Amino acid sequence: MVVASALAALVHKARQSSQDEWVLVDTALENVHGDVVTKQVRFPAEEGHVDAAGGRNNHDSDGNAVELRNPIERPEPEPNDMDQEQVDETFEGIQAERNASPSRVHETGKPMEIDGTSRNPRHRFLMFFSGHQGSSALMDVMGQIPGVYVPGFEPLDNPNGPVEESFLSTEQKMTFLDAIMNMPQSPSEFDEWKARVLPNQYIRVDRQSIQDYKQIANSTVAGFKMRPYTLDGDSMPAMINLNPDDVKKVLDKHQVNVVLSWRSNIVKSALSWYRARVLGKRQCFRHNDALCKKNDEKAQTASEINLDDFDKWVKYVEKTNDQLMKAVSYFRRPTMTINYEDFEVHPIKSIAQVLEFVGVPEEERTDERIEVAIAQTSFHKVGSNSWRDMVSNFREFCEHFRETMYWPNLGLEDCEDTEKTVVLPQFHLPSAVAKDMDLLPGNRYCLLKDVVASGWIGMDGEYDPHLGPCDIRIVKARAQALKKARNGDGKILFKHMHKAGGSTLCNIARQNVRAEKAPIPGGNDGWDTNCVPQIAYVKNGVSLPTVEAEKEGAWYGGVCYASHLSVAAQRTLDVTHKDLDFIASEGPMPDTLALDLPVAWVTMLRDPLDRTLSSYRWWQFLADRFRDKPKVRTALCDAYQSPDPDASLHDWLEVYPDNWMVRVLCGRSVLMDKSIIITEMHLKAAKARLNQFSLVMVLEEMESSMTLLSSTLGWADVDAEALRANVMSNTSARIALANEPDLLKELTSKNEMDLELYKYGQELFRRQLKFSHL
Repeated sequence: MVVASALAALVHKARQSSQDEWVLVDTALENVHGDVVTKQVRFPAEEGHVDAAGGRNNHDSDGNAVELRNPIERPEPEPNDMDQEQVDETFEGIQAERNASPSRVHETGKPMEIDGTSRNPRHRFLMFFSGHQGSSALMDVMGQIPGVYVPGFEPLDNPNGPVEESFLSTEQKMTFLDAIMNMPQSPSEFDEWKARVLPNQYIRVDRQSIQDYKQIANSTVAGFKMRPYTLDGDSMPAMINLNPDDVKKVLDKHQVNVVLSWRSNIVKSALSWYRARVLGKRQCFRHNDALCKKNDEKAQTASEINLDDFDKWVKYVEKTNDQLMKAVSYFRRPTMTINYEDFEVHPIKSIAQVLEFVGVPEEERTDERIEVAIAQTSFHKVGSNSWRDMVSNFREFCEHFRETMYWPNLGLEDCEDTEKTVVLPQFHLPSAVAKDMDLLPGNRYCLLKDVVASGWIGMDGEYDPHLGPCDIRIVKARAQALKKARNGDGKILFKHMHKAGGSTLCNIARQNVRAEKAPIPGGNDGWDTNCVPQIAYVKNGVSLPTVEAEKEGAWYGGVCYASHLSVAAQRTLDVTHKDLDFIASEGPMPDTLALDLPVAWVTMLRDPLDRTLSSYRWWQFLADRFRDKPKVRTALCDAYQSPDPDASLHDWLEVYPDNWMVRVLCGRSVLMDKSIIITEMHLKAAKARLNQFSLVMVLEEMESSMTLLSSTLGWADVDAEALRANVMSNTSARIALANEPDLLKELTSKNEMDLELYKYGQELFRRQLKFSHL
């Protein structure tokens, strides 16, 4: 975990860094449907946090160290060999009941009150974690912030005593959860509240911090961390004997926000588990110098990794990640994901964002305040971040993961093969600070920011006279994703270009594979989600907008949800949408894209002038239909401010983003910021992104496109005419505006780069036709 001296060093490093560095704190990982049951299953505890006597260090309201009772050492479990079907059973008991029940969401998007109301509802939170993700360090820092009450270290997960005596009953756990989410508002309520928080002598709660009501009187934010699930073979996670439905009622009642602790690098997460559980190289508390010194000496030495055993821990991390996502989906509370990797690089900014999300006032979350809290944290990082410093058989370790899906997890370090006689080119960062749209030097398909986010910098590549090593890796990843999709065990992600035949393609997809066909939540117009996962439309369930977007009153959910998917979320689409084969999104692509994404991207392009004119006519239709409902947003993705409902094409073009297709391929930030002038750099970036698509079709060549679709994906029913979605006029813009040359010139000027992109897309389409021998 990132803690103490390591955090302090990172703070200094962060202050020296450019303000334009990529920070990927996402809020979209929760876009999943989950299933939960109440059966008891068990699962390995968090890595040990001990001092010389086995005690836990906490702080009172003045920041002074206090000791809790010593934990009892227990044998550590091994990861079991549970298969995926058994994992899925963990979240399967009440799904049918959930699907048959109405959502606990008003038409306004706000959760319904259940069993009463809550005080300060937006100031209650839970941190969902699974271990070795930085959650302990983050919670410890948050607990140092004035006004934030953290009762103790994993109070429901790890009772601090003998199992038989310390294990909390269902009633005690639920009472504790409700009490923390409903803090006392006066001294007269304090004693009763304290009794609910301290159900026995073993619970991990800092008793020194709740001796008197005055100690918590100014706490406007309260929360703690817990594992929101259980798995077979584990010891004491919080959810044992709890009914998820009952927990959900408490979270809904108090309008609890969720902070999801996440680590994108599965292999490093597994290595942390392996080092702690198998090798005994655990984290410790820095207040005990003797223990930490001894532990550090042990941790700094590299160890040989038994690869067969290590594979079990990799699978274990995958299972826990899967359960985290399902739990977040099931509880459907506003959620912010904090990535370990981002926390490590940008500790102050990451912590500040979490504090803002849970409701800490701005004056209490300044950089200076956070630095002080980091300096006071109890945790001390164990070991190095370098693979070679941790793994003595590093070369064998590398070869073990070569050509596997985990290869990108090895990150910046080069796994050299000594048997190679030729030194292959590597992916290297240029010395100058890169711009957001820069390509990786020597490559045509790879945006530099995507390469960095995917962990491809510094990795070996193959030689080709026409393509760079990253380009070749892109081609292979694209082919692998397409093969999986064609075989029925992969996902298809459809980048629906607005008014370019996307609705028709959605209808075709539904005839061939599993695609969403559900009404828009809260809608009464008979419209469905158009192959977008229904959960993307739930505003106050799973929190799809970013924190910044919510603060500004903007909403980018629904058809535009994919633009919020972080790299971590993108890589888990095959897990988060197990019930769908075809997933659509009509808005922009994510700002940062995983180049090894396990889904096949497909899209359909349209002549930019015709597409833009069709977009205007669609906007006219919506503006007139909802003329008496000004709160209804008629601008797709809120990418522009809708003019008067009777606005002319000229007036509408004044506010509509130019070069729409280039912007949406470059990412959400480029589409949303009209001040960005689209240049050749953006066009090259859009072309690079388009090259990552397994299938590029053209609306004007629908028959050939459907033939290519059938050949590429193996779909049988591709009758576009029979499944055509829209019947609005498809008149050519050049014909419609033939008598208005100035307006046609303006429309053409607005699509200058899109016209170039369209020509390039046509070339890709014809190339795909050629290689498909059609």
